[in-house]
Amino acid sequence: MPQPGPEPGTILNESGVPTTPRQAATVLVVRGGADRLEVLLAQLRAKRLVLAGLTADNCVLFTANDAHLRGFEIVVASDCVASIKPADRARALKHMAAVDKASIRASAAVRWA
Repeated sequence: MPQPGPEPGTILNESGVPTTPRQAATVLVVRGGADRLEVLLAQLRAKRLVLAGLTADNCVLFTANDAHLRGFEIVVASDCVASIKPADRARALKHMAAVDKASIRASAAVRWA
């Protein structure tokens, strides 16, 4: 069965790799495009990933787990993640700090370059 293509408006390089990170990491993984994301991160020579999004106890947490297993430094912008229940958000941030060795900090304290 053919894989669905990129969403309209996604810019691809000559190899067909998205060059604009418009989609969440989890969307790329679900669509079978994890290899494309890895290629993009390698091309960018990314060593550190700053994570933000919904929900802290699901998508952000699993993205952090995957990034940790792949050897990335992880920063979670704590004021840029949320969960339905505040306790779930707190538990996810604590887990990412302890298990994934993520640095949890406010977005104003994130070094973006």
